[in-house]
Amino acid sequence: MPASTEMIIEGLTVQVQRKPIKNLYIRVVPPDGQVRVSVPRRTSDARIRRFVAEKLDWVRYHQQQLRERPAVAPSANIYEDGAQVPLWGREVPLRVLDLPARARIRAGAAWLAEEQVIELSVHEGSTPEVRTQVMNQFYQEEVRREGLPLLEKWAQVMGLSYNRVSVKTMKSRWGSCSTKRRNISLNSELAKKDPRALEMVVVHELVHLLEPSHNVRFKALMSQYLPDWQQVQRRLNGR
Repeated sequence: MPASTEMIIEGLTVQVQRKPIKNLYIRVVPPDGQVRVSVPRRTSDARIRRFVAEKLDWVRYHQQQLRERPAVAPSANIYEDGAQVPLWGREVPLRVLDLPARARIRAGAAWLAEEQVIELSVHEGSTPEVRTQVMNQFYQEEVRREGLPLLEKWAQVMGLSYNRVSVKTMKSRWGSCSTKRRNISLNSELAKKDPRALEMVVVHELVHLLEPSHNVRFKALMSQYLPDWQQVQRRLNGR
């Protein structure tokens, strides 16, 4: 295993790993922004200190990004018949149908404002893992169904264009935006939250196409488009 040591550089605690590599690499690791540096085995401490000092602004920027990143609280996945499961800020009854067929999920026929039911159709004897996988697919479809029109709406309002949109289960953020490729990702967990949270995240990621960082300009743009975005964000993060 590579040798690991700890150094204090410019006030930063840095984990240094010496490996059989040719170049020096630095990472800021979530969730707490730990700094890790990988270096060739014979690299001197002085060179490591210079390398980190040169990257200091980059490190602090990414640590700040992590501090401002919303924390996604894990939710319990108990998908049994009769359970109440979250959907767009409400608790909805789950009806589990054991069928000798491929696992799938569909909305129940009584999909009314006052009587929503989710029907989870899975093969007999399905494991909790299978049910979780199918439910995750359902939540992904829900976020895509609700999120794509919101993206189109707000992109038009802001005069922006984007490329690919993906919906997936993420552990550390509600959404992300690749400003270079103009790709946007949304967390499928948003389907469990109030619909306003999805809209706030959509606007948040689109604003990143105008301002990549979470600086004063970013916050001003967010307030321009969604004046109550900070309240929505606090509720989303359980604060």
